[in-house]
Amino acid sequence: MDAMPLFGKEMKEREFPLTEGVTFINHGSYGVVPRRIKEAQRKIIDEMDSSPDLWFRRNRRIKQDEARHCIAEFVQADPDDLVFVQNTTSGVNTVLKSMKLKPEDIILYNDNTYRAVINTCEATAQFSCIAGVRTDLLTLQFPINSEDEVVEMYREYFKKQPNVTVAVLDHITSQSAIRMPLEKLIPLCKEYGVMTLIDGAHAPGQIPLNLKELDADFYSGKVLTCVCKASKQSKNNMG
Repeated sequence: MDAMPLFGKEMKEREFPLTEGVTFINHGSYGVVPRRIKEAQRKIIDEMDSSPDLWFRRNRRIKQDEARHCIAEFVQADPDDLVFVQNTTSGVNTVLKSMKLKPEDIILYNDNTYRAVINTCEATAQFSCIAGVRTDLLTLQFPINSEDEVVEMYREYFKKQPNVTVAVLDHITSQSAIRMPLEKLIPLCKEYGVMTLIDGAHAPGQIPLNLKELDADFYSGKVLTCVCKASKQSKNNMG
């Protein structure tokens, strides 16, 4: 493999098949996949098409297992806790729709939560077969001067609302690029008996991850996608 090009124009021209003059900054939503990744994808597709039965009955599982172990090393997680889903939002949706909710349970998100994830939270409550399940919004107060201010916002909410079952927390928010203080928020949630579902769409590759130390109940992110920490509480609340 060739040496990595410098960031900027050289990397854009060598690594991305973008039309000249196009400045693309929305990789989080739509790509674009680097050329070397597209080449790897083509090799896998060619291998699959060369012998479909061999691929789907044997080789696919071998490749998936290899990929899980590579990702587990990258994010410092147990391979058995990793599950592949289509994308981060699908991971969040899978977790929420699998929960055993009770009347008056609250799914909590904040005003910087990604819109598709908000939709998933609201749909989970709306279509739950259990009457009384609802969502609630925590408004982050700006300007934020410290991590502890965010933690105290959640602490005050939990004191007033004892029925929160799960808190959906971004690792890095999509709207404002805030890195949420998960190292403090997750222990706080545990203190109040609240499960944590982390939307980590923008974290892998941008910041170091140690999911064992982070110890969230569920973490969904690109590259993973959907790490489930099988704590006793999360097991008891999943269908």
